[in-house]
Amino acid sequence: MIYQILKNEGFKINHVRTDIFKDTSRWSNKYICECEDRKIYAVIAQTTTQKFYLKRSVDWALKAPEIYKDKFRILQPFAYGEYNDSFYALYDCRDYNYKHRSIIPVKKLESLYLKESETVVVSERVIERIKENFLQSFPEVYRERIIKLEDFKKYFHELSKLETVDIWFEHGDFTFNNLSSESEDEFELMDYEFFREYQPCGFDRFDYYSSIGETDATDSLNVLKQKLINEINEIIDKEELPQISIQKDHVDYDSMVRPNFIHNRLDIKYGLENVINFHVIECDRKKFVIQGYISGDIMELAVWLTPIQQRTFNYLISYIFNHFPKVSFLNVMYSKNDYKGLSADNHWVNILPNNEGDYLKTLGKKTRYNRKYYYNKLDNDFRLEIKRFHDKIDNSIIRKYFEFKLSTYGTNYHLTPDEYVRKYAITDADVLYLNGEIAGINLLSIIGDKAYLENLTYDLQYRSYSVGTVLYYISIVNLINDGIRELYLADGEYEYKSRFGAIEEIAFNGLIQKDGFSLQSVPGAMKRNIKQVIKRVVRPISEIEIIERIIIKICGGGV
Repeated sequence: MIYQILKNEGFKINHVRTDIFKDTSRWSNKYICECEDRKIYAVIAQTTTQKFYLKRSVDWALKAPEIYKDKFRILQPFAYGEYNDSFYALYDCRDYNYKHRSIIPVKKLESLYLKESETVVVSERVIERIKENFLQSFPEVYRERIIKLEDFKKYFHELSKLETVDIWFEHGDFTFNNLSSESEDEFELMDYEFFREYQPCGFDRFDYYSSIGETDATDSLNVLKQKLINEINEIIDKEELPQISIQKDHVDYDSMVRPNFIHNRLDIKYGLENVINFHVIECDRKKFVIQGYISGDIMELAVWLTPIQQRTFNYLISYIFNHFPKVSFLNVMYSKNDYKGLSADNHWVNILPNNEGDYLKTLGKKTRYNRKYYYNKLDNDFRLEIKRFHDKIDNSIIRKYFEFKLSTYGTNYHLTPDEYVRKYAITDADVLYLNGEIAGINLLSIIGDKAYLENLTYDLQYRSYSVGTVLYYISIVNLINDGIRELYLADGEYEYKSRFGAIEEIAFNGLIQKDGFSLQSVPGAMKRNIKQVIKRVVRPISEIEIIERIIIKICGGGV
Protein backbone atom coordinates (compact mmCIF):
# COMPACT_ATOMS: atom_id res chain seq x y z
CA MET A 1 0.00 0.00 0.00
CA ILE A 2 2.79 2.46 0.87
CA TYR A 3 4.28 2.04 -2.61
CA GLN A 4 0.99 2.85 -4.32
CA ILE A 5 0.27 5.84 -2.10
CA LEU A 6 3.66 7.41 -2.83
CA LYS A 7 3.35 6.56 -6.51
CA ASN A 8 -0.02 8.34 -6.59
CA GLU A 9 1.64 11.35 -4.95
CA GLY A 10 4.34 11.38 -7.65
CA PHE A 11 7.25 9.79 -5.75
CA LYS A 12 9.49 6.89 -6.71
CA ILE A 13 10.70 4.87 -3.72
CA ASN A 14 14.29 3.68 -3.42
CA HIS A 15 13.96 2.08 0.00
CA VAL A 16 11.35 1.66 2.73
CA ARG A 17 11.68 0.54 6.32
CA THR A 18 9.05 0.25 9.00
CA ASP A 19 9.40 2.63 11.91
CA ILE A 20 8.97 1.40 15.48
CA PHE A 21 5.44 0.45 16.42
CA LYS A 22 3.57 0.35 19.70
CA ASP A 23 0.93 -2.15 20.69
CA THR A 24 -1.88 0.36 21.13
CA SER A 25 -5.14 0.83 19.26
CA ARG A 26 -4.05 4.35 18.26
CA TRP A 27 -0.70 3.44 16.72
CA SER A 28 -0.89 3.55 12.93
CA ASN A 29 1.54 1.85 10.54
CA LYS A 30 4.56 4.11 10.08
CA TYR A 31 7.26 3.99 7.41
CA ILE A 32 10.48 5.82 6.65
CA CYS A 33 10.72 6.09 2.87
CA GLU A 34 13.81 7.11 0.95
CA CYS A 35 12.73 8.47 -2.41
CA GLU A 36 14.81 9.79 -5.28
CA ASP A 37 14.96 13.36 -3.99
CA ARG A 38 13.20 13.31 -0.63
CA LYS A 39 13.02 11.38 2.62
CA ILE A 40 9.43 10.88 3.73
CA TYR A 41 7.78 9.80 6.95
CA ALA A 42 4.52 8.05 6.04
CA VAL A 43 1.69 7.23 8.46
CA ILE A 44 -1.15 4.94 7.38
CA ALA A 45 -4.24 4.47 9.58
CA GLN A 46 -6.47 1.46 8.94
CA THR A 47 -8.78 0.94 11.90
CA THR A 48 -11.58 3.30 12.88
CA THR A 49 -9.67 4.44 15.97
CA GLN A 50 -6.40 4.91 14.07
CA LYS A 51 -8.18 6.99 11.42
CA PHE A 52 -9.89 9.08 14.11
CA TYR A 53 -6.57 10.01 15.70
CA LEU A 54 -4.58 10.50 12.49
CA LYS A 55 -7.24 12.77 10.98
CA ARG A 56 -7.40 14.70 14.25
CA SER A 57 -3.61 15.05 14.29
CA VAL A 58 -3.56 16.32 10.71
CA ASP A 59 -6.38 18.82 11.34
CA TRP A 60 -4.74 20.35 14.37
CA ALA A 61 -1.23 20.35 12.89
CA LEU A 62 -2.58 22.57 10.13
CA LYS A 63 -4.08 24.99 12.68
CA ALA A 64 -1.26 24.93 15.23
CA PRO A 65 1.20 27.44 13.67
CA GLU A 66 -1.17 30.29 14.39
CA ILE A 67 -1.70 29.04 17.94
CA TYR A 68 1.98 28.70 18.85
CA LYS A 69 3.07 31.79 16.94
CA ASP A 70 6.87 31.80 16.66
CA LYS A 71 7.64 29.79 19.80
CA PHE A 72 7.40 26.35 18.22
CA ARG A 73 7.65 25.23 14.63
CA ILE A 74 5.09 22.63 13.63
CA LEU A 75 5.64 19.34 11.80
CA GLN A 76 2.83 19.45 9.25
CA PRO A 77 1.93 16.87 6.60
CA PHE A 78 2.66 17.96 3.05
CA ALA A 79 0.09 15.46 1.74
CA TYR A 80 -2.77 13.43 3.22
CA GLY A 81 -5.92 11.67 2.08
CA GLU A 82 -7.90 8.47 1.66
CA TYR A 83 -6.65 5.31 -0.05
CA ASN A 84 -8.32 1.87 -0.09
CA ASP A 85 -10.37 2.48 3.07
CA SER A 86 -7.27 3.82 4.85
CA PHE A 87 -6.19 7.35 5.73
CA TYR A 88 -2.60 8.44 5.21
CA ALA A 89 -0.40 11.44 5.98
CA LEU A 90 3.04 12.17 4.53
CA TYR A 91 5.65 14.28 6.33
CA ASP A 92 9.18 15.34 5.55
CA CYS A 93 11.33 12.96 7.54
CA ARG A 94 13.46 14.49 10.29
CA ASP A 95 16.82 12.95 11.15
CA TYR A 96 17.24 14.86 14.36
CA ASN A 97 15.71 14.50 17.83
CA TYR A 98 15.54 16.76 20.82
CA LYS A 99 18.38 15.44 22.97
CA HIS A 100 19.10 18.13 25.49
CA ARG A 101 16.47 17.21 28.10
CA SER A 102 16.55 20.81 29.27
CA ILE A 103 13.65 22.85 30.60
CA ILE A 104 13.88 25.38 27.75
CA PRO A 105 10.85 23.97 25.86
CA VAL A 106 8.63 24.02 28.91
CA LYS A 107 9.78 27.54 29.81
CA LYS A 108 8.76 28.68 26.32
CA LEU A 109 5.42 26.99 26.88
CA GLU A 110 4.96 28.76 30.19
CA SER A 111 5.67 32.10 28.55
CA LEU A 112 2.87 31.32 26.11
CA TYR A 113 0.56 30.53 29.02
CA LEU A 114 1.20 34.00 30.46
CA LYS A 115 0.82 35.74 27.14
CA GLU A 116 -2.04 33.85 25.47
CA SER A 117 -4.24 32.29 28.17
CA GLU A 118 -7.59 33.65 29.36
CA THR A 119 -8.48 33.73 33.04
CA VAL A 120 -12.11 32.73 33.57
CA VAL A 121 -14.29 32.38 36.65
CA VAL A 122 -15.16 28.74 37.26
CA SER A 123 -18.85 28.14 36.71
CA GLU A 124 -21.05 25.24 35.71
CA ARG A 125 -21.02 26.47 32.10
CA VAL A 126 -17.19 26.67 32.06
CA ILE A 127 -16.85 23.17 33.54
CA GLU A 128 -19.26 21.75 30.95
CA ARG A 129 -17.31 23.39 28.14
CA ILE A 130 -13.99 22.01 29.45
CA LYS A 131 -15.58 18.58 29.86
CA GLU A 132 -17.03 18.57 26.33
CA ASN A 133 -13.72 19.68 24.84
CA PHE A 134 -11.84 16.98 26.76
CA LEU A 135 -14.20 14.26 25.51
CA GLN A 136 -13.77 15.32 21.88
CA SER A 137 -10.20 13.98 21.95
CA PHE A 138 -11.52 10.41 22.28
CA PRO A 139 -13.59 8.40 19.76
CA GLU A 140 -17.30 9.10 20.17
CA VAL A 141 -18.18 5.45 20.78
CA TYR A 142 -16.30 5.57 24.13
CA ARG A 143 -17.51 8.90 25.47
CA GLU A 144 -20.53 7.62 27.41
CA ARG A 145 -18.31 5.09 29.18
CA ILE A 146 -15.70 7.75 29.96
CA ILE A 147 -18.30 9.98 31.63
CA LYS A 148 -19.18 7.14 34.03
CA LEU A 149 -15.58 6.61 35.22
CA GLU A 150 -14.97 7.54 38.86
CA ASP A 151 -11.73 9.31 38.00
CA PHE A 152 -13.57 11.38 35.40
CA LYS A 153 -16.10 12.49 37.99
CA LYS A 154 -13.36 13.09 40.57
CA TYR A 155 -11.23 15.20 38.20
CA PHE A 156 -14.05 17.54 37.27
CA HIS A 157 -15.23 17.68 40.87
CA GLU A 158 -11.75 18.88 41.94
CA LEU A 159 -11.63 21.30 39.02
CA SER A 160 -14.97 22.81 40.02
CA LYS A 161 -13.57 23.72 43.48
CA LEU A 162 -11.25 26.32 41.93
CA GLU A 163 -12.36 29.95 41.81
CA THR A 164 -10.65 30.74 38.50
CA VAL A 165 -8.73 28.83 35.82
CA ASP A 166 -6.39 29.95 33.06
CA ILE A 167 -7.72 28.56 29.79
CA TRP A 168 -5.69 27.91 26.64
CA PHE A 169 -4.86 25.25 24.09
CA GLU A 170 -3.48 21.96 25.30
CA HIS A 171 -1.21 19.79 23.13
CA GLY A 172 -2.17 16.75 25.21
CA ASP A 173 1.10 14.88 24.68
CA PHE A 174 3.73 17.55 25.25
CA THR A 175 6.60 15.20 26.02
CA PHE A 176 10.26 14.83 25.30
CA ASN A 177 9.49 12.34 22.51
CA ASN A 178 7.27 14.73 20.58
CA LEU A 179 9.88 17.45 20.19
CA SER A 180 12.64 17.58 17.62
CA SER A 181 15.29 20.25 17.27
CA GLU A 182 18.33 21.32 15.32
CA SER A 183 19.59 23.31 18.28
CA GLU A 184 18.77 23.78 21.94
CA ASP A 185 16.60 26.78 21.18
CA GLU A 186 14.82 25.72 17.98
CA PHE A 187 11.99 23.24 18.44
CA GLU A 188 9.57 21.42 16.22
CA LEU A 189 6.42 20.05 17.83
CA MET A 190 4.81 16.86 16.54
CA ASP A 191 1.73 14.63 17.03
CA TYR A 192 -1.55 16.46 17.60
CA GLU A 193 -4.04 13.64 18.12
CA PHE A 194 -4.80 14.77 21.71
CA PHE A 195 -4.89 18.52 20.96
CA ARG A 196 -7.60 20.40 22.86
CA GLU A 197 -8.58 24.03 22.43
CA TYR A 198 -10.28 24.90 25.74
CA GLN A 199 -8.46 23.43 28.75
CA PRO A 200 -6.98 24.60 32.05
CA CYS A 201 -3.29 25.49 31.66
CA GLY A 202 -0.79 23.21 33.34
CA PHE A 203 -1.18 19.68 32.01
CA ASP A 204 1.33 20.11 29.16
CA ARG A 205 3.84 21.51 31.64
CA PHE A 206 3.20 18.58 33.99
CA ASP A 207 3.49 16.12 31.07
CA TYR A 208 6.84 17.53 29.92
CA TYR A 209 8.40 17.47 33.37
CA SER A 210 7.22 13.87 33.75
CA SER A 211 8.86 12.91 30.46
CA ILE A 212 12.27 14.18 31.65
CA GLY A 213 11.93 12.50 35.03
CA GLU A 214 10.91 15.50 37.11
CA THR A 215 7.29 14.70 37.97
CA ASP A 216 5.68 17.09 40.41
CA ALA A 217 3.63 14.80 42.65
CA THR A 218 2.20 17.82 44.49
CA ASP A 219 0.30 18.84 41.33
CA SER A 220 -2.62 16.66 42.40
CA LEU A 221 -5.05 17.92 39.75
CA ASN A 222 -2.80 17.02 36.82
CA VAL A 223 -1.69 13.77 38.47
CA LEU A 224 -5.39 12.86 38.49
CA LYS A 225 -5.82 14.01 34.89
CA GLN A 226 -2.88 11.83 33.75
CA LYS A 227 -4.33 8.86 35.61
CA LEU A 228 -7.71 9.43 33.91
CA ILE A 229 -6.19 9.66 30.43
CA ASN A 230 -4.18 6.47 30.97
CA GLU A 231 -7.30 4.69 32.18
CA ILE A 232 -9.27 5.78 29.11
CA ASN A 233 -6.51 4.66 26.75
CA GLU A 234 -6.37 1.26 28.47
CA ILE A 235 -10.14 0.86 28.01
CA ILE A 236 -9.87 1.62 24.29
CA ASP A 237 -6.89 -0.70 23.82
CA LYS A 238 -8.55 -3.56 25.70
CA GLU A 239 -11.79 -3.10 23.76
CA GLU A 240 -9.94 -3.37 20.46
CA LEU A 241 -7.92 -6.50 21.15
CA PRO A 242 -8.36 -9.09 18.41
CA GLN A 243 -9.92 -12.47 19.21
CA ILE A 244 -7.98 -15.60 18.28
CA SER A 245 -9.03 -19.23 18.56
CA ILE A 246 -8.15 -22.53 16.92
CA GLN A 247 -10.77 -23.72 14.44
CA LYS A 248 -10.82 -27.45 13.72
CA ASP A 249 -13.96 -28.14 11.70
CA HIS A 250 -16.02 -26.59 8.89
CA VAL A 251 -13.43 -24.07 7.76
CA ASP A 252 -14.48 -21.99 4.77
CA TYR A 253 -10.99 -21.70 3.29
CA ASP A 254 -12.07 -19.99 0.07
CA SER A 255 -13.55 -16.95 1.81
CA MET A 256 -11.59 -16.89 5.08
CA VAL A 257 -8.01 -17.36 3.85
CA ARG A 258 -6.90 -14.06 2.34
CA PRO A 259 -5.45 -13.92 -0.19
CA ASN A 260 -6.55 -17.45 -1.02
CA PHE A 261 -3.57 -18.74 -2.99
CA ILE A 262 -1.08 -21.56 -2.62
CA HIS A 263 1.34 -20.04 -0.09
CA ASN A 264 -1.49 -19.33 2.33
CA ARG A 265 -3.04 -22.78 1.83
CA LEU A 266 -0.92 -25.04 3.99
CA ASP A 267 -3.75 -27.59 4.00
CA ILE A 268 -3.02 -28.14 0.30
CA LYS A 269 0.76 -28.16 0.76
CA TYR A 270 0.89 -30.40 3.82
CA GLY A 271 -2.53 -32.02 4.26
CA LEU A 272 -5.46 -31.11 6.50
CA GLU A 273 -4.44 -33.15 9.53
CA ASN A 274 -1.05 -31.42 9.78
CA VAL A 275 -2.32 -27.83 9.72
CA ILE A 276 -3.49 -25.54 12.52
CA ASN A 277 -6.22 -23.04 11.61
CA PHE A 278 -6.10 -19.81 13.62
CA HIS A 279 -9.49 -18.11 13.50
CA VAL A 280 -8.89 -14.37 13.85
CA ILE A 281 -11.51 -11.68 14.49
CA GLU A 282 -10.19 -8.14 14.38
CA CYS A 283 -11.60 -5.24 16.37
CA ASP A 284 -13.50 -4.02 13.29
CA ARG A 285 -15.03 -7.54 13.07
CA LYS A 286 -13.08 -8.60 9.97
CA LYS A 287 -12.50 -12.35 10.09
CA PHE A 288 -9.59 -14.42 8.81
CA VAL A 289 -8.27 -17.94 8.91
CA ILE A 290 -4.47 -17.96 9.15
CA GLN A 291 -2.79 -21.34 8.90
CA GLY A 292 0.24 -22.69 10.70
CA TYR A 293 2.29 -25.86 10.27
CA ILE A 294 4.72 -27.17 12.88
CA SER A 295 7.89 -29.08 12.09
CA GLY A 296 10.20 -29.55 15.06
CA ASP A 297 10.47 -26.22 16.86
CA ILE A 298 9.48 -24.11 13.83
CA MET A 299 5.99 -23.08 12.80
CA GLU A 300 5.44 -21.92 9.25
CA LEU A 301 2.92 -19.09 9.49
CA ALA A 302 0.93 -18.41 6.30
CA VAL A 303 0.47 -14.64 6.25
CA TRP A 304 1.67 -13.99 2.70
CA LEU A 305 0.22 -10.50 1.94
CA THR A 306 -2.61 -11.13 4.41
CA PRO A 307 -4.20 -7.71 5.14
CA ILE A 308 -4.33 -7.92 8.92
CA GLN A 309 -3.68 -5.00 11.23
CA GLN A 310 -0.28 -4.64 12.91
CA ARG A 311 -1.87 -5.00 16.33
CA THR A 312 -3.50 -8.27 15.26
CA PHE A 313 -0.20 -9.56 13.89
CA ASN A 314 1.58 -8.76 17.17
CA TYR A 315 -1.17 -10.43 19.16
CA LEU A 316 -1.15 -13.54 16.94
CA ILE A 317 2.59 -13.99 17.49
CA SER A 318 2.15 -13.75 21.27
CA TYR A 319 -0.80 -16.14 21.12
CA ILE A 320 1.22 -18.77 19.23
CA PHE A 321 4.24 -18.64 21.52
CA ASN A 322 1.96 -18.79 24.60
CA HIS A 323 -0.17 -21.70 23.33
CA PHE A 324 2.56 -23.72 21.63
CA PRO A 325 5.48 -23.84 24.10
CA LYS A 326 7.52 -26.17 21.85
CA VAL A 327 7.54 -23.58 19.04
CA SER A 328 10.69 -21.46 19.20
CA PHE A 329 10.58 -19.93 15.71
CA LEU A 330 7.95 -18.57 13.33
CA ASN A 331 8.90 -18.79 9.66
CA VAL A 332 7.22 -15.82 7.93
CA MET A 333 7.27 -15.00 4.23
CA TYR A 334 6.02 -11.80 2.58
CA SER A 335 4.03 -10.52 5.52
CA LYS A 336 2.45 -7.08 5.17
CA ASN A 337 3.39 -6.54 8.81
CA ASP A 338 6.83 -5.95 10.23
CA TYR A 339 8.21 -7.51 13.42
CA LYS A 340 11.57 -7.88 15.10
CA GLY A 341 13.49 -10.55 13.19
CA LEU A 342 12.01 -9.75 9.76
CA SER A 343 13.67 -7.91 6.90
CA ALA A 344 11.97 -5.79 4.25
CA ASP A 345 11.66 -6.84 0.62
CA ASN A 346 9.49 -5.99 -2.35
CA HIS A 347 6.61 -8.06 -3.72
CA TRP A 348 4.66 -7.88 -6.98
CA VAL A 349 0.97 -8.53 -7.61
CA ASN A 350 -0.73 -8.22 -10.99
CA ILE A 351 -4.43 -7.35 -10.69
CA LEU A 352 -6.04 -8.69 -13.87
CA PRO A 353 -9.08 -7.15 -15.60
CA ASN A 354 -11.97 -8.97 -17.29
CA ASN A 355 -10.54 -9.05 -20.82
CA GLU A 356 -7.34 -8.66 -22.83
CA GLY A 357 -8.40 -5.30 -24.27
CA ASP A 358 -8.67 -3.72 -20.83
CA TYR A 359 -5.34 -5.28 -19.85
CA LEU A 360 -3.58 -3.81 -22.89
CA LYS A 361 -4.76 -0.34 -21.84
CA THR A 362 -2.75 -0.68 -18.61
CA LEU A 363 0.54 -1.29 -20.46
CA GLY A 364 2.94 1.31 -21.78
CA LYS A 365 3.32 1.99 -25.49
CA LYS A 366 6.77 0.39 -25.64
CA THR A 367 5.58 -2.75 -23.84
CA ARG A 368 2.63 -3.12 -26.20
CA TYR A 369 4.93 -2.69 -29.22
CA ASN A 370 7.54 -5.21 -27.98
CA ARG A 371 4.88 -7.80 -27.16
CA LYS A 372 3.54 -7.67 -30.71
CA TYR A 373 6.95 -7.34 -32.41
CA TYR A 374 8.58 -10.37 -30.75
CA TYR A 375 5.48 -12.51 -31.07
CA ASN A 376 5.35 -11.83 -34.82
CA LYS A 377 9.09 -12.41 -35.13
CA LEU A 378 8.80 -15.83 -33.49
CA ASP A 379 5.74 -16.68 -35.54
CA ASN A 380 7.53 -15.75 -38.76
CA ASP A 381 10.82 -17.55 -38.04
CA PHE A 382 9.41 -20.69 -36.44
CA ARG A 383 6.30 -22.79 -36.15
CA LEU A 384 5.05 -21.15 -32.92
CA GLU A 385 2.65 -22.96 -30.61
CA ILE A 386 1.66 -22.38 -26.99
CA LYS A 387 -0.18 -25.05 -25.00
CA ARG A 388 -1.82 -24.97 -21.57
CA PHE A 389 -1.48 -28.09 -19.39
CA HIS A 390 -3.84 -28.42 -16.43
CA ASP A 391 -3.63 -30.84 -13.49
CA LYS A 392 -1.69 -33.52 -15.36
CA ILE A 393 1.63 -32.07 -16.50
CA ASP A 394 3.76 -34.49 -18.48
CA ASN A 395 7.05 -35.43 -16.82
CA SER A 396 8.93 -34.51 -19.99
CA ILE A 397 7.92 -30.87 -19.48
CA ILE A 398 9.26 -30.81 -15.91
CA ARG A 399 12.49 -32.53 -17.02
CA LYS A 400 12.93 -29.86 -19.68
CA TYR A 401 12.25 -27.24 -17.01
CA PHE A 402 15.04 -28.76 -14.89
CA GLU A 403 17.34 -28.60 -17.90
CA PHE A 404 16.62 -24.91 -18.53
CA LYS A 405 17.07 -23.97 -14.85
CA LEU A 406 20.39 -25.81 -14.66
CA SER A 407 21.72 -23.94 -17.70
CA THR A 408 20.37 -20.48 -16.72
CA TYR A 409 20.92 -20.44 -12.93
CA GLY A 410 22.87 -23.61 -12.14
CA THR A 411 19.89 -24.88 -10.13
CA ASN A 412 19.65 -28.61 -9.44
CA TYR A 413 16.49 -29.54 -7.53
CA HIS A 414 17.46 -33.17 -6.85
CA LEU A 415 13.79 -34.13 -7.28
CA THR A 416 11.85 -36.29 -9.66
CA PRO A 417 9.25 -34.47 -11.80
CA ASP A 418 6.41 -35.86 -9.66
CA GLU A 419 8.16 -34.81 -6.45
CA TYR A 420 8.70 -31.30 -7.79
CA VAL A 421 5.06 -30.88 -8.85
CA ARG A 422 3.84 -32.09 -5.45
CA LYS A 423 6.33 -30.04 -3.44
CA TYR A 424 5.54 -26.78 -5.22
CA ALA A 425 1.84 -27.54 -5.73
CA ILE A 426 2.00 -26.94 -9.48
CA THR A 427 -1.43 -27.09 -11.10
CA ASP A 428 -0.85 -25.58 -14.56
CA ALA A 429 1.88 -25.07 -17.11
CA ASP A 430 1.98 -22.84 -20.19
CA VAL A 431 4.51 -24.25 -22.65
CA LEU A 432 5.88 -22.45 -25.70
CA TYR A 433 7.01 -24.66 -28.59
CA LEU A 434 9.18 -23.64 -31.55
CA ASN A 435 9.17 -26.12 -34.41
CA GLY A 436 7.73 -28.71 -32.06
CA GLU A 437 10.48 -28.30 -29.41
CA ILE A 438 9.95 -26.80 -25.96
CA ALA A 439 11.48 -23.32 -25.83
CA GLY A 440 9.77 -21.81 -22.75
CA ILE A 441 7.88 -23.01 -19.68
CA ASN A 442 5.73 -21.09 -17.20
CA LEU A 443 4.70 -23.06 -14.08
CA LEU A 444 1.67 -21.89 -12.12
CA SER A 445 -0.29 -22.77 -9.02
CA ILE A 446 -3.96 -21.78 -9.36
CA ILE A 447 -6.63 -21.75 -6.66
CA GLY A 448 -10.01 -20.22 -7.48
CA ASP A 449 -9.46 -16.85 -9.14
CA LYS A 450 -5.90 -16.43 -7.87
CA ALA A 451 -2.66 -17.71 -9.38
CA TYR A 452 0.94 -17.85 -8.24
CA LEU A 453 3.75 -17.83 -10.80
CA GLU A 454 6.11 -20.46 -9.42
CA ASN A 455 8.72 -20.11 -12.14
CA LEU A 456 9.20 -19.04 -15.73
CA THR A 457 12.21 -20.24 -17.72
CA TYR A 458 13.25 -20.67 -21.34
CA ASP A 459 15.93 -21.99 -23.68
CA LEU A 460 18.80 -19.49 -23.71
CA GLN A 461 19.42 -19.96 -27.43
CA TYR A 462 16.20 -17.97 -28.06
CA ARG A 463 17.07 -15.08 -25.77
CA SER A 464 17.23 -12.57 -28.66
CA TYR A 465 13.59 -13.38 -29.44
CA SER A 466 12.43 -12.42 -25.90
CA VAL A 467 10.80 -15.84 -25.53
CA GLY A 468 10.20 -15.24 -21.81
CA THR A 469 8.37 -11.97 -22.46
CA VAL A 470 6.15 -13.52 -25.14
CA LEU A 471 5.33 -16.52 -22.96
CA TYR A 472 4.60 -14.35 -19.94
CA TYR A 473 2.15 -12.16 -21.84
CA ILE A 474 0.34 -15.16 -23.39
CA SER A 475 0.10 -16.75 -19.93
CA ILE A 476 -1.54 -13.60 -18.56
CA VAL A 477 -4.05 -13.59 -21.41
CA ASN A 478 -4.84 -17.26 -20.71
CA LEU A 479 -5.34 -16.45 -17.02
CA ILE A 480 -7.65 -13.54 -17.85
CA ASN A 481 -9.71 -15.77 -20.15
CA ASP A 482 -9.92 -18.38 -17.37
CA GLY A 483 -11.33 -15.83 -14.89
CA ILE A 484 -8.15 -15.35 -12.85
CA ARG A 485 -8.11 -11.93 -11.22
CA GLU A 486 -4.88 -11.85 -9.18
CA LEU A 487 -1.41 -13.10 -10.18
CA TYR A 488 1.22 -13.23 -7.40
CA LEU A 489 4.85 -12.87 -8.47
CA ALA A 490 6.92 -12.72 -5.24
CA ASP A 491 9.91 -10.37 -5.18
CA GLY A 492 12.66 -9.34 -7.56
CA GLU A 493 13.58 -6.65 -10.04
CA TYR A 494 12.89 -8.55 -13.26
CA GLU A 495 11.71 -6.33 -16.09
CA TYR A 496 8.63 -8.41 -16.87
CA LYS A 497 7.31 -7.80 -13.35
CA SER A 498 7.50 -4.02 -13.52
CA ARG A 499 6.57 -3.53 -17.19
CA PHE A 500 3.48 -5.74 -17.39
CA GLY A 501 1.18 -3.97 -14.97
CA ALA A 502 2.15 -5.50 -11.63
CA ILE A 503 1.95 -3.43 -8.44
CA GLU A 504 4.99 -3.37 -6.18
CA GLU A 505 4.50 -3.51 -2.41
CA ILE A 506 6.73 -3.81 0.61
CA ALA A 507 6.68 -7.14 2.47
CA PHE A 508 8.69 -8.77 5.24
CA ASN A 509 10.50 -12.12 5.46
CA GLY A 510 12.42 -14.00 8.09
CA LEU A 511 12.35 -15.96 11.31
CA ILE A 512 10.78 -14.59 14.47
CA GLN A 513 12.27 -16.20 17.56
CA LYS A 514 10.59 -16.45 20.93
CA ASP A 515 13.55 -14.94 22.78
CA GLY A 516 13.98 -12.03 20.40
CA PHE A 517 16.65 -13.09 17.87
CA SER A 518 16.77 -10.54 15.06
CA LEU A 519 18.26 -10.70 11.58
CA GLN A 520 18.67 -6.95 11.86
CA SER A 521 21.54 -7.53 14.31
CA VAL A 522 23.44 -9.79 11.89
CA PRO A 523 26.27 -8.30 9.76
CA GLY A 524 25.17 -7.32 6.27
CA ALA A 525 26.74 -10.10 4.16
CA MET A 526 25.58 -12.84 6.50
CA LYS A 527 22.14 -11.24 6.75
CA ARG A 528 21.74 -11.38 2.97
CA ASN A 529 22.73 -15.04 2.95
CA ILE A 530 20.33 -15.87 5.77
CA LYS A 531 17.57 -14.10 3.86
CA GLN A 532 18.27 -16.14 0.72
CA VAL A 533 18.16 -19.34 2.77
CA ILE A 534 14.81 -18.42 4.29
CA LYS A 535 13.32 -17.48 0.91
CA ARG A 536 14.26 -20.88 -0.49
CA VAL A 537 12.79 -22.79 2.43
CA VAL A 538 9.52 -24.36 1.33
CA ARG A 539 9.10 -26.64 4.30
CA PRO A 540 9.91 -25.50 7.86
CA ILE A 541 13.39 -26.64 8.87
CA SER A 542 15.29 -26.99 12.13
CA GLU A 543 17.57 -24.34 13.57
CA ILE A 544 20.59 -26.60 13.02
CA GLU A 545 19.68 -27.11 9.36
CA ILE A 546 19.31 -23.33 8.89
CA ILE A 547 22.79 -22.77 10.34
CA GLU A 548 24.24 -25.53 8.14
CA ARG A 549 22.74 -23.93 5.02
CA ILE A 550 24.02 -20.50 6.00
CA ILE A 551 27.55 -21.85 6.43
CA ILE A 552 27.39 -23.60 3.05
CA LYS A 553 26.11 -20.42 1.39
CA ILE A 554 28.77 -18.20 2.98
CA CYS A 555 31.52 -20.64 2.04
CA GLY A 556 30.40 -20.61 -1.58
CA GLY A 557 28.83 -24.04 -1.77
CA GLY A 558 25.37 -22.80 -2.76
CA VAL A 559 22.08 -23.66 -1.12
